Amino acid sequence: MDLANRINAMNNHDLRDGPQTKCQICGNIDLQPVIDLGIQPLADKLKPIDSDYIEETSYPLEQKWCNICGLNQLGYIAPANVMFGDDYNYKTGVTKELISYQAEMAADLFSSLELNKSDLVCDLGSNDGTLLKGFQKTGVKVIGVEPTNIADLANADGIPTLRMPFGEVAAKEVVKREGRAVLATATNVFAHVQKLGDFIRGLEIVLSEDGWFCFENHYLAEIINTTQYDTIYHEHLRSLSISAIVNLFSQYKFSVVRVQQTSRYGGNIRVTVRKGIHDCLDGSVEEFLKKEKDLGFFNQDTYNSFKEKIVSSKIALLQKLIELKKQGKSVAGYSLPARAVTLINYVGLDQDLLPYVVEQPTSLKINKFIPGTRIPVLSNECLESSCPDYLVIFAWHLKDEIMNHLRARGLKATCIIPLPEVSLIEL
Repeated sequence: MDLANRINAMNNHDLRDGPQTKCQICGNIDLQPVIDLGIQPLADKLKPIDSDYIEETSYPLEQKWCNICGLNQLGYIAPANVMFGDDYNYKTGVTKELISYQAEMAADLFSSLELNKSDLVCDLGSNDGTLLKGFQKTGVKVIGVEPTNIADLANADGIPTLRMPFGEVAAKEVVKREGRAVLATATNVFAHVQKLGDFIRGLEIVLSEDGWFCFENHYLAEIINTTQYDTIYHEHLRSLSISAIVNLFSQYKFSVVRVQQTSRYGGNIRVTVRKGIHDCLDGSVEEFLKKEKDLGFFNQDTYNSFKEKIVSSKIALLQKLIELKKQGKSVAGYSLPARAVTLINYVGLDQDLLPYVVEQPTSLKINKFIPGTRIPVLSNECLESSCPDYLVIFAWHLKDEIMNHLRARGLKATCIIPLPEVSLIEL
């Protein structure tokens, strides 16, 4: 691709706030509907319980798909400076399971990419530095880039972190401070990036020659297969397919060289991209591309069926909670990942059906209201005294881990698993 076309591609990939009339990756203007989840609040904007009433801003939450590159994307983009500001509430290092997973990821990448202890690893959207702590254990140099207030927590914990969005400016600052990185990582961040062109320009600057970019994100196939409409919220500008990822990086001097599927978050993909023109490390890329055609990623019937399953799951959960209310049973929610906010607002749950939701005592969401509701978030330490008959497990993709934890505490309740379909499991 010549320079003029590359610059044009990058500019087209720097998305603006507001309605989206074309594909974020290939520019196709003929986008097709998937699901309209209504007008919803921002998932990580929780208001303190003891504060004066503050009006919430909500935005359209509609998913569309591209029949050319297979991307699923939002039809409307909320302002990034509002979503990722000074009151961001998500912190990676809250659960032992996620800390362990990211430590394993760091060790695996250190080994598989044959990194040296003199190498620099740069994590993009590094949050509280949980992944970089794993890399620190391998002995490599680390630096994070994080646009929210959570960067301050990372720096206080000994993880050097630039508080700014990653792009060309941040990349130059990293190089100025630490030199070029052999590896850049992004875990559940790449789908958040609004200025994709600026982001990839940043990758070109920050990575050494033949450097690696490895990212994880929700995978469209698993989203569809397991009815994960709760992964659709304003921070997730796109639900990624390998077809779309290959299309994107083919427009730049990067090569998608490996794809792996992981179990995290209900089915992630780990994509390894290398700077320059390179062959695939194995047959994984071609395998995933074929799989996506076979699964009907380019067929409207696939998305019609997905929508039908979403609507059915909404009705089933609402009916179950109404039934329990009529029976006089006590109900609480367990865990509040951002994805739960989509589900709670789409299903239409309020404090009558769901009096409260509990989180880990270290969560930044404690003593705040769930966006779009007056449902409070409390510490899970209250469960021993409140003893609800039923617990809705909103982090349903971690249900086995959560239920083992609850059993270890000696708690007795019936767990309601909302997705892929409503099911009941006794503790």
